Amino acid sequence: MRHHSIPEAARMLGVAESTLYRWVKLGTAEASTTPGGRLCLSDAELARLRDYCSSR
Repeated sequence: MRHHSIPEAARMLGVAESTLYRWVKLGTAEASTTPGGRLCLSDAELARLRDYCSSR
């Protein structure tokens, strides 16, 4: 399973990075943390967020 950085995921979803960070903070998006401390999203979470974005 591939993981995507917040900037990469934001581009793929067509939202601002700040929006994606806010969704993670609010629990709307589920992110994991790399050993270096950066947030990343799985392919499955990205697919779920695509559905979330299209339903809004």
